[in-house]
Amino acid sequence: MSAIVLQKVRNEEIHSLNIFPSLENYLKSEVSRIIQNYFVKNVEKFFHPFDQKIYDEGVEIRKKVLSFLEDECSKLVNSFKEDKEKFNYDYGWYEDVPTEKRHDITADELAFELCEIIRKIYYIFLEDKFPEKYRTVVAEEFLLREEIN
Repeated sequence: MSAIVLQKVRNEEIHSLNIFPSLENYLKSEVSRIIQNYFVKNVEKFFHPFDQKIYDEGVEIRKKVLSFLEDECSKLVNSFKEDKEKFNYDYGWYEDVPTEKRHDITADELAFELCEIIRKIYYIFLEDKFPEKYRTVVAEEFLLREEIN
């Protein structure tokens, strides 16, 4: 067994595409970079009564972050479509270590993993950054918007 195979076996989670762990630091740092100016500009205003302008800016920031995440997920889908064997090697797990057989990733598995990336970064990491009153109001707004349409 080669050193590369041994390292992959040690670092990979079985039955997981291991995409999020390999991209987590990058995605979090990029999202932090995108939202940095908004929070620096409004940090003192967060402790004042609700401000519609701050709310609207928060919605725009969320749109930018979601667009960024969509672009990153699209790159992964394109990579999957272009070279499935390399994608399996990069993100799959070993089904049989001695023969070095990697799991053949399905489109459904990839879709699930991409949804998890968006959930963990957009709905958890990003929302935890917002003050409670803006986080709750925005969540309610987006939920109610779906009912209205």
